[in-house]
Amino acid sequence: MNEEIYNDKLNALFDRWIGAISSNEGISNEEIQFIKDGLMYKNDISIAETDNKWCSLGKRVMFIAKDKNADGSDDTRYWLRDMPFDERKHQIRKFKNRKLQVGFLKRIAYLLWGIHKIDHSMDWWYNEVLMHHDEVTVFFNTCPFAFIESKKQPGGSSIEDSILAKHISTYNSFLQDEIEILSPNYIVCFGNEVFNGVLSICSTHNLTEVVPKKIYEIHASDGELKCTVIHMSHPSNRAGYRKYYEDNMYWIRNYLKNT
Repeated sequence: MNEEIYNDKLNALFDRWIGAISSNEGISNEEIQFIKDGLMYKNDISIAETDNKWCSLGKRVMFIAKDKNADGSDDTRYWLRDMPFDERKHQIRKFKNRKLQVGFLKRIAYLLWGIHKIDHSMDWWYNEVLMHHDEVTVFFNTCPFAFIESKKQPGGSSIEDSILAKHISTYNSFLQDEIEILSPNYIVCFGNEVFNGVLSICSTHNLTEVVPKKIYEIHASDGELKCTVIHMSHPSNRAGYRKYYEDNMYWIRNYLKNT
């Protein structure tokens, strides 16, 4: 597979997305701060290998957050991968990201491990995950997953629900295209507005409510399960690591053990 098969499609999508923002807000493309995202590329495996592994994974997990809480354009696909043009400060930050020394990413890494590893024989409670922290770190740096922002324009430390909901509604066709390009079969939505927005995008499909306000299944016309949509709280949540993990994994644990 061409190593740029996803990025070529995503970058073309992002160009159209930026053009739509430019038209709606009456500013030039160059003035727009925009977050590009998709699969998280790693140091430990090549971009081509990441793309290939993603295609064949039994669980293709996509995390959808709100927006990046800092000014400036960015490309989060390379938050874990060193690039030739990186400044020293970026190299240090990426090293900390890979070592799970950033709480936001540590929470995501533990969720990723739980979603992949929980089955009928293993519950993977927080203490069990913590005991395997080194393995979780390796897994985070080798297992492909997608991390995307629902609102591509960066914001501050918080965003009003109404603003986020309006943005998702305005640009929902682009978000839908991004989901379809990457074709996850597990979508983890961080927060109510993201969850409701994704369900709205998927409303033309056959939706099955598994757990009210927590888990929905998307089925193809022939009844085949295409994707599971999961509601979780945002990983910037101030709850401790244990509480955050257990609160968010409670419903999905029961679901994974029975599917």
